Amino acid sequence: MISWVVSDRSQEAADAIIADLKSRITGRIQLNSDGLPLYLEAVVKTFRAGEVDHAEIVKKYASSKPPADVSPNSAASRYSPGRLLSIEKRVALGDPNADRASTSYMERCNLTIRMQNRRFTRLTNAFSKKLQNHALMLAITMVYYNFCRKHQSLGGKTPAMAAGLTNYRWTASDMLALDMWSDAAAAA
Repeated sequence: MISWVVSDRSQEAADAIIADLKSRITGRIQLNSDGLPLYLEAVVKTFRAGEVDHAEIVKKYASSKPPADVSPNSAASRYSPGRLLSIEKRVALGDPNADRASTSYMERCNLTIRMQNRRFTRLTNAFSKKLQNHALMLAITMVYYNFCRKHQSLGGKTPAMAAGLTNYRWTASDMLALDMWSDAAAAA
């Protein structure tokens, strides 16, 4: 996970995530997003011509109708995804490779985060009620995912090892020893 932000889906949040992403990468990239127009505006503000190829993947869903024996107000009905009707890939900026235009990797990453961090689970007592607690728990999840957790797809390395940020797999003690958890570091 290169960049993340805890926020709403506002223009300020889109600007912040795209600016943070740009600060962490070098060279020309292909950026894929859903059809939210805020991302395109943020990309245009942040990147110069020729620095990015941006594709939008817009998915259209049918509103899901529950089976006759399921109440429309039940959890089975409310949390069931709609049936996917179509996927449209479109060029937003530059010359993106349509074969590589996908939001599936991010959707899978979001699922992994939700499964590893129970504060994302609605209707439970683990759900974050305070934004600060939510942000801190997400920070712990991100550090763990990138520095402590071995990934089979990376040959047993952590993403931080694969990126050359560290030469060993961190332990929980390494993670908790970071100064970022202190009030002074968090305020900076």
